[in-house]
Amino acid sequence: MFSANISSESINNDLGFNLKVLRQKRNVTQEELAKALFTTQHRISSIEQGKAVLKAWELIYVIYFLKINFEDLNPLTQPDVWSKPDLKLNAIPASKIRNYNKKQD
Repeated sequence: MFSANISSESINNDLGFNLKVLRQKRNVTQEELAKALFTTQHRISSIEQGKAVLKAWELIYVIYFLKINFEDLNPLTQPDVWSKPDLKLNAIPASKIRNYNKKQD
């Protein structure tokens, strides 16, 4: 269960991580996503690392381009994107899995 003390930094990190996992799941490169969003590969990398925030219009483009739902990307409604049966688990860093298990306590 999530606590009320979730920081925006934590949300940005989780959103970026979810974006990376979903992008990789669809075999889309950072360069391809950057082109679809009219931005640079460096910006996509920064978003995935939690160092930059998706703008609202970028979020809409991501959802459309990757053919996902907002819930798939949103760390508050879908914190366990890696638990979906069709996801390759080798794309998930062990530290993320450990952190997810701690959130459930």
